[in-house]
Amino acid sequence: MNTTSNSRPDVEVTDDAKATKFAVPVMRYIAAGLGIVAGLIHLSVTPENFDEAFEFGLFMLLTSIFQVGTSVWLVFRPSRLLVFAIIAVNAAIVLTYAVAYTVGLPFGPDPGKPQTGTDLGSATTLGEIILLLLLILVMVALVRRGGFHQIPGRARIADAY
Repeated sequence: MNTTSNSRPDVEVTDDAKATKFAVPVMRYIAAGLGIVAGLIHLSVTPENFDEAFEFGLFMLLTSIFQVGTSVWLVFRPSRLLVFAIIAVNAAIVLTYAVAYTVGLPFGPDPGKPQTGTDLGSATTLGEIILLLLLILVMVALVRRGGFHQIPGRARIADAY
């Protein structure tokens, strides 16, 4: 592991630390892009979901608002709480998709009947899974570097560096 000196003489910065400092924002930006795309796709299918069942349309509308809003927030004001919220909600969205298209949801026009999947739905869910993995890697990288422990309260992830 190579080290180079930092602007502070008492602190050494490793190549791994430099790579993490570069990789974390890149992963965050890619995750935000995936979240915006998923949110826009959910918004585009909202009308047909409202036609199927009010609760399905409402779910798609709220999902799209959450995904686009938190993705923009992730770019400009990242925080621990935001990363945790994005992971939790997107995991719930992926789980809901899996249930809806395998065993069927327990409510709606056809309770317990699996819905017919689409390529767009599968691609969106794949993007959400990649988003989850990227944000989990962001959290792991920051915890390994002590970033989460060094950020007080509502400080931004970017402040860990």
